[in-house]
Amino acid sequence: MTPLEWFGLAADADERMVKRAYALRLRDTRPEDDQEGFQHLHSIYQAALEQCRHAVASALVTSKPVSAPPASVKPTPKANAGLSPSSSPSPPAFDASAFTDSTIRHAGFGDAEALHDWLCAEPALWSLSLKQQVGLPLLQYIAEVRPPMPAACFQVILRFFGLDDALLDHDPLVVQRLEQGLQLAWELQPDHRGTLAQRLGLNSSWQRADMDRWLQQLARSYHAWQAGLYGSVPDRVVYLAKFVTQLTWDNIESLPTAFDQRQANFWLLAADGQRVSAPRLLIGGFRCLALLLCAALFGGLLSIAGSAPDGSLFVTPLLLSTGVTAACCLLWLLWMAWLPLDNWLGAPEYEPVRWPWLNLLLIPALCALGLAVWLGAHTNPWAWLPMVIALWLSFRRCLRRGVFANWKVNPRGLWLAMWLAISWLGHQSGELVSGEVFFPVAGTALLFWAIDLWRHRYQLRLRPASTS
Repeated sequence: MTPLEWFGLAADADERMVKRAYALRLRDTRPEDDQEGFQHLHSIYQAALEQCRHAVASALVTSKPVSAPPASVKPTPKANAGLSPSSSPSPPAFDASAFTDSTIRHAGFGDAEALHDWLCAEPALWSLSLKQQVGLPLLQYIAEVRPPMPAACFQVILRFFGLDDALLDHDPLVVQRLEQGLQLAWELQPDHRGTLAQRLGLNSSWQRADMDRWLQQLARSYHAWQAGLYGSVPDRVVYLAKFVTQLTWDNIESLPTAFDQRQANFWLLAADGQRVSAPRLLIGGFRCLALLLCAALFGGLLSIAGSAPDGSLFVTPLLLSTGVTAACCLLWLLWMAWLPLDNWLGAPEYEPVRWPWLNLLLIPALCALGLAVWLGAHTNPWAWLPMVIALWLSFRRCLRRGVFANWKVNPRGLWLAMWLAISWLGHQSGELVSGEVFFPVAGTALLFWAIDLWRHRYQLRLRPASTS
């Protein structure tokens, strides 16, 4: 088997493909973990590079055969051979591939000053033209392979080659994200975990143990049900999401390829309390199931302990514990159903939403529905339900969209007044069918809606764009 075949490459592969394959293998075979395996990998890598260079040289010789000199050209006398400038030894050619490998190896040591001194001592780079030719390909190779190196060493490379303001792919954030990815890959190496713990502020031994356990979780292959079961433990989702945010500078794309970004994104979505996502529902489902099982076990034990002497089972504790737990789970499901409606109705006017007309007219539509039910049957107690929902939604819409921001009103006082009003309406539900209570509730809901409409009258989503 040839070295190229060992890397899984074709016979016509170039040096760039070999280096890419070598970088992928290097992630699994590190010198600090497997010294013998690393030496074997490095020897095959050098042999593969030599095979590529030999193939390129053979192709050049085959495509450009050397022809015999013309008959009119006389050979140079041997006496003058030593005086001919062409016969003087030429300086060795600059090996860009070897220089790239050496630069990455020196940068991986983590000493920025030593790296700068080594670059300054390279004679070939004293030529400004060669320095310009080498810098950008080196940066592009680093961006493709993403070898581990601290941010200080990466900054030394940028400054030395005059690439401080380089924008890869015309995106000013690419260099910053690349720097973060290189730093993170360097910190995740076993020898540099102390630097990572220091950056995250994890000083105690138990905090570092938690860091190692969370890194193992992020490095696992992603399975939604396994992540949901692991996150069903209380507070684990919050800690993991905070850890992912601090680890990646709130940019999960900086994670090395050894980590599955779906795993990190799972915890970020699960910890977002303002959104309803599949990870949050999955973890909540596991928690509800665990609570129901615990409630059934606890209630069953109480029922057995309180059973009558004749052997009849006292089922009241079992029914009570499971019923209360099931009611709590149902309330959580209702809250999960409420959040999307609340986010949709309280979205700022500059954000596009689905069904903008319904978003604008939902509160008047609920008031009209309640009025229709009340006019159809004055004794129908369900006429108050659309009105109360409209009142609550209009209040939440004004609160979330900053309508009360310029008012000298305490938001906590508004919340307390609203809760007292809803509680009073619940106790007086039998009298809500009368117009004395029905119309003030509907009028308050429409008042909140009209205030919000007036506040955003110049930037409504349905307002046509200006032609000027």
